[in-house]
Amino acid sequence: MIAAVVLTSCKKNTNEVTPQGDNMQEVEFNITSILNSTDRALEIPICNDDLNASYAEFVIDGTTYFTGVYYIGDSLYTKAVMMAPGGPYTVTEFYIWDDGGTPGYDGTPAQVAPPGSGSRIDDQLYKAAPMPDSDFFEFADNQLDIEFYVTEFLKTKIYIDVLCYVPHQYQDFGFFWFNITEITIREMCFFGDICLKSTLDYEGSWYEGQENGLQIDMPAIFKIAVYHQREGHDEVFVGEFSNDAEDWLGEGAPLCFRYADYDADIDHYRFVLWVYVADGDDDSGFGYVEFGTLEFDDMVPDEVVGTDGVVDFVIGNCHHMPGDDVWVLEPYMNLPESGEMKLYSPADPGDITGAYWDVEFAGFGSGYDIKTGEVYPGWCGDKWHTINFGWHDVIFYSTLDDAADMPAPHLTDRKLEQLNYLFNNFKNHNLDLYPLSGVFEPATTQAIQQSIWMVAHAGTTQPYTPGNSLALTMGSDALSSNSLGYLIPPGGDAGVMMFTDNSDRVEYVDQLILIVVDP
Repeated sequence: MIAAVVLTSCKKNTNEVTPQGDNMQEVEFNITSILNSTDRALEIPICNDDLNASYAEFVIDGTTYFTGVYYIGDSLYTKAVMMAPGGPYTVTEFYIWDDGGTPGYDGTPAQVAPPGSGSRIDDQLYKAAPMPDSDFFEFADNQLDIEFYVTEFLKTKIYIDVLCYVPHQYQDFGFFWFNITEITIREMCFFGDICLKSTLDYEGSWYEGQENGLQIDMPAIFKIAVYHQREGHDEVFVGEFSNDAEDWLGEGAPLCFRYADYDADIDHYRFVLWVYVADGDDDSGFGYVEFGTLEFDDMVPDEVVGTDGVVDFVIGNCHHMPGDDVWVLEPYMNLPESGEMKLYSPADPGDITGAYWDVEFAGFGSGYDIKTGEVYPGWCGDKWHTINFGWHDVIFYSTLDDAADMPAPHLTDRKLEQLNYLFNNFKNHNLDLYPLSGVFEPATTQAIQQSIWMVAHAGTTQPYTPGNSLALTMGSDALSSNSLGYLIPPGGDAGVMMFTDNSDRVEYVDQLILIVVDP
């Protein structure tokens, strides 16, 4: 029962001079009430909505005190307890009881019977401050034990946190009272899947330690960074929670953690998802990469947690079906942030791959989805800007990224969706992005390049109309409603875009190559 309530603001004494008469002092306790989650059961007492705050019981230096309670607005207080000047006094326990409609307290501590006997036989514990080392002790900003002094002619206010807000009729108050604020303790659970394009990319990772070893579809190893902004306060970092322990590694159970929700305030939460993936930026080749953020006020929406109360997410589409109650994240592409790009001469077509460009990369290490020293077939992503042959400093983006992050005003998220649809439907027109010979035929190069220009520039002030009939057919298909909500299938293609790294970017060049991604 003691673990059911959180006590905060311990040792915060706000003294206000108030003349009181012979050896009397006002000691006010401001209490924040914490409630067990109604979303998911925890192994702690749950506050009952049918109960009310009838009276308070607390222990100071081994002496038990009882006093009535009342509300002023949204704040809950106790009636006066008379204390002699002196100290230090120490509060070691604090409880709020419901009297069951049969009052067992009349304002005189000596007349209060023990719980479970006489007039208190139907009393029920409603709230309590957590004892040190209890489950909810960590939620207390100011924890038991609370030390304070009683000084003649001075008023002392002590703030405490508890659980559950229950309206109660206003009653008189005295010199020594508690002001109560309520907090709901909620629980959030996450479980995820990650879809790989190749298990070879994850040899040597933590995923090898999972029970079934490396698979194309595996339970995700991840962590959640929790941020909380209470109304009228700055956002604070609550902490990180992960499932990367060696005896867990994401398998068998969701990652669950608890957080505080102040009942009387509007609380804003950010849950930032970081997933353990192949990462060329990490010395080990693997690391945590940010994938997405959930934000909401107060209660997490039902559509987020689904019927099982768990936020299920999947990176890629290896098993997700439309309509599933799943947070679907884009397939992961392991790209460097920046590097160097060489454009070979001639272009349109290049004499190595037969694509519009022959492209090579340098300036970054191994472990990425693109390699240095290899020549890739490249495609021009902008008909109306030119670029010279040779080496260029570039920054990398994927057609799976957000268009708002890219230095390309003609690209939108819808446009990237259309491009991904285009890339993955070339084969339906008997075009092969990966010819066995390694060299594209001129007709194939023309159809692919012109269809990319058509889609990339559609709806802009300078649209492009292909002269190639097949390019026109493919581009029109990609720009239709057929591509709306398109998800790249397993084994499908996504684009890697290189933007020239010019600091002013008054003008830009974007070039596009395609690599295989298995979502």
